[in-house]
Parts: sequence; structure tokens; C-alpha cells
Amino acid sequence: MERILVIRLSAIGDVLLTTPLVRIFKKKFPQAEIDFLVKKSYRTLLSTNRNINMIWSLSPEDGFYEMIRLSRKLREKRYDCVIDLQVNLRSIFFCFFSGAKRRIIHGPQRFKRFLLVHFRKNIYKEIEPVPLRFLNSVFSLGLKDDGLGLELKVDEKARQSIPLLLQKAKNGRKRRIIVLAPGAGRATKRWLPERFAEVGSYFGKNRNQIVLVGGQKDLEVCRKVAQEMDPAPLNFAGKLSLQQTAAVLKESDILITNDTGVMHIAAALGKKVVAIFGSTTRHFGFMPFRTSSIVVEASVPCRPCSYHGTDKCPHNHFKCMKDIRSVDVIQAAEELLRRE
Repeated sequence: MERILVIRLSAIGDVLLTTPLVRIFKKKFPQAEIDFLVKKSYRTLLSTNRNINMIWSLSPEDGFYEMIRLSRKLREKRYDCVIDLQVNLRSIFFCFFSGAKRRIIHGPQRFKRFLLVHFRKNIYKEIEPVPLRFLNSVFSLGLKDDGLGLELKVDEKARQSIPLLLQKAKNGRKRRIIVLAPGAGRATKRWLPERFAEVGSYFGKNRNQIVLVGGQKDLEVCRKVAQEMDPAPLNFAGKLSLQQTAAVLKESDILITNDTGVMHIAAALGKKVVAIFGSTTRHFGFMPFRTSSIVVEASVPCRPCSYHGTDKCPHNHFKCMKDIRSVDVIQAAEELLRRE
């Protein structure tokens, strides 16, 4: 095992969920070169990872000829082992044409997910976090769980830029910095904006600094939350890079979030997390990994209705989110904040 390639193209949370496996690989084979193939937009999540030697990346718009060019470069590296943790057409292509002596393809539990989503048939024997599923994929190599969590080191440049952004919070003698992430890729994974605003207002009136984070796609929902909050929060939606978002979370006391990538960034930094789950469920393994956290969810018979969330509630009632009250989330956050 001199050269190892790990493939996970996307997305934010999924890439971070591979970091325990990479770390354990490095402990098992300390002299090995461990490379990683990821989409360019998520490269920064791994750029500071000391266990990774080289990062290969590609863009979603890269065509077939670009894939051929990259596959030739991978083949020239003569990898001893390639682990495909993505399992889609692109990742399988690179895995197959890598020429590696050993190719391992992660077996996602798609049949179990299918039965649970479409027939409400739960055949999961236990709720197993995704990082441990990744580890089980390579059990033949003798890798063992080290009991540690996700890994993400904040870039020094990003870290230095954050104190200026949070100067208002520190100079205002605020008690804590509480981060809200009201966005998500799909509508059924987003808790109601007005309830995020209620939670933010509650903590804001208790001399805490409230900060909103999110990407370009979260601008509107964060604007709604900020507009309804009193006192007004610091709204960083669409203004920060992934590394800067991590730097903000590093300075925070707690994150209150939907089931989205920011949740895993906070977990990788060892931060307290209140995670709000709507159409998805912990059975899929994407809950905060090995950090102090509480998952808030409603008990409705139609959950889960999808794996990644959808743009509209298929039953037109959205009870999975509407049944979660602001007080439920406030109580969960206060419980975490009381913990040492």
C-alpha cells in the first residue's frame, strides 16, 4: 500500500464524512501516499488535511475528453488501491480506468433506503453513521475505528479574516455567538424561516450574538429570517467561502441548522449542534458525527418521504417541519449550552 486514491466527488457533508477513513488509512499505512479526487468547489474542505498528499479535482461542466485526460493522469500514478465512496457513473469510470491493483466500491444501502422511503419498511438493524459505513467498506484491509470524529482544519487566512467580521459581537460584550443555518438544498429539508427567526430573537434578546450563514442559494431564506428577527443578526449568507464559514463556526458556541452541509462542518470542528430533520431521517446515517448534538424531529408516519429531500411536500401538509415548534429547538439548544 504505497499509493491510495479515495474518490468522493460531492457534496460538503459527504466529503467531510470521508475524513475519518482517510485518517485511519494514514495510521494503518503511515508511509503511503493518500490522494483524493473531489469536485473543485469542495477542494478547499480537504486542502488543509494533513493526511492527504494530493488533491485531484474536476468541475461539473468537464466533458468526456476532460475525464479521459484525468483518468490517464490517475493511471500514471499506479495506485495500489482505489476506494470509490461516491458510486456514480463518473466515480466508477475513474475507479475502473485507474488501473489500480485493488478497487473497492462502497456499497451504499440503497435497497434499505428504498424500502424505508417508499414502503415504510424499516430493515435497518441499527442506525449506523456514514463514516462507519465507509470504514466497513474496507474491512478487508484491516482498518479499525479510532473512535475520533470528522476532520477539518481552518485555513489561517480565513481564520484571520473572521475576528474583523465578528468585531461587533465581541465589542458589544455579547455572551455567546450562536450561528443559524436556515438554508438547505431542498425545500422539505428547510425548517420554517419564521421559526428560525423566533429562535434567533429569543437568544438575541438574551445578549447573544446571532449569525446567519449560508451559500448563494440561501440568500432569500436568510433575508426572511433576518427581516423578522429582533434584534437584527449578522447576516453572512452568500458572503463567505467554505473556509470562512468554518472559521465563523470555529468562533461560535453552537450551531442551529437544518440537515445540510454546514451541520457536518460544525461537527468536524467539534461544535455543539442542534440539527432539525424534516423529510429525512437518522436511519440514512447523516446525523452529526461524534460531537455534542441533539436531533430535533417530528413523529409523523410519512417520514422519510425522500432520501435527499424534495422541492415540495408530496402530501401537501409539511407536518414533518410544521410540527416542530420553536420552543422544541430552543430547549434543545439550551440543554446543549448547559453541557460542559
